[in-house]
Amino acid sequence: MKQLEQESIHLTSECLRHFWQGDCGFVLERCAEDVTWVGAQQEQFRIGLADMEADLRAVTREMQPCHLVSAEFFPAACDRRFCTVVGRYLVTTDQEAAYFLQAQQRCTMVWEKREEGLRLKHVHISNPMNELQVAEQEQFPNLVGKMAHQYLLHHIRKAGETVTLAALGAGGSLHFVRLTDILYIAAKGKFAVIHTSYRDIAVKSSIAELAEQAGNALVAVHRSFLVNPDYMVSLVRYKLTLLDGTQLPIPVKKFNDLRAMLLSRHQLDET
Repeated sequence: MKQLEQESIHLTSECLRHFWQGDCGFVLERCAEDVTWVGAQQEQFRIGLADMEADLRAVTREMQPCHLVSAEFFPAACDRRFCTVVGRYLVTTDQEAAYFLQAQQRCTMVWEKREEGLRLKHVHISNPMNELQVAEQEQFPNLVGKMAHQYLLHHIRKAGETVTLAALGAGGSLHFVRLTDILYIAAKGKFAVIHTSYRDIAVKSSIAELAEQAGNALVAVHRSFLVNPDYMVSLVRYKLTLLDGTQLPIPVKKFNDLRAMLLSRHQLDET
């Protein structure tokens, strides 16, 4: 990949990351004076940095801190002066946010190479139609979308489950971790690290011992990884992506078996 493409993709990712943490200044500092801004809402069609700034600051005043999950960015067109980057990702509220939101977004950003560095010439952010409902005078879609609704129902159903893994930690500490909180477990030498939705826990149990406790609740996708299938987002050759954006390698010999298991689990038929 060319250097201009790499820099444009990196800055696209960084602009989105900073914006969703409420830092629109990072984005505005990298915009050209004649930037054009097209957002997901009806009135978000702005020409010029001043109008774009007013719009972005109004949005960031309302929203809770969020992060990107399963982000993908690609160079759509690039020459010596301009580079167009397109991307798609999930926006998910941080754990400390006042409400839960998970929304799909797509973006297009056009970067211009100048003496002072890359500058944004055009930004376009869009959402699927079913996620664009907002209240009158509201700048930010605070309603929970269809995907978030399904996610919440799933966790409400599991709220009463008390199945836990028990493991020793540092200094003789004892950890009890609910299976529904576990994203995946990674081997670390003779021991393991349990990655949960709220923190990572280093334990003195082997991954084999934890697999025995978990039974069928966790899937061995690799000799070094146990994964909670409820948090799987996509499986491509040879990589598994989880809801928090973590990507785990899948051995070539394991890929077809894992894919067949997931097709069966979700009752999908390719014929």
